[in-house]
Amino acid sequence: MISDAIKMMSVVCNNGRLYYLIKMDTFDKCEALMHYETIYSKTESGSVKEFLRTCSKIGLKFIYGGE
Repeated sequence: MISDAIKMMSVVCNNGRLYYLIKMDTFDKCEALMHYETIYSKTESGSVKEFLRTCSKIGLKFIYGGE
């Protein structure tokens, strides 16, 4: 997430569904790490679902596609 060389990550699930996480121009890696730590501290094992739901606050765009 903090590597400047990565602009977009994509995942293809076993069922064929596509997921994308894209860094926008407003992305701030320090703010992103603090946001992740805040979410992780609120739950025992961290909540990926909550992070993805709120990631637009830190300049990330989450997109999920069809099969």
